[in-house]
Amino acid sequence: MQLADTAGRAAARQARVDALVARVPLVAFTPPIAVRWATLFAALRRAGRAIPSNDLAAAATAVELGFAVVVGSAGESHFRQVPDLDVRPLFG
Repeated sequence: MQLADTAGRAAARQARVDALVARVPLVAFTPPIAVRWATLFAALRRAGRAIPSNDLAAAATAVELGFAVVVGSAGESHFRQVPDLDVRPLFG
């Protein structure tokens, strides 16, 4: 939305986000999740296996709440580096 090159694209992107939020509950990034993020960040960094921060935030949230993450094949390998994370492929 923020980088859309036209107002129409921005509106279409916003509509997709709104539709998703209407169907999927949002989870707050709470202090316990932040602690989990920091712990995972440090462990992965020490092991030389750091992953993108936004993906780590999703992973930390899932681990802390006992959720799985559903990923496409492009992201599966780095999510599988996160200890105790239940990774489920979207396809296959």
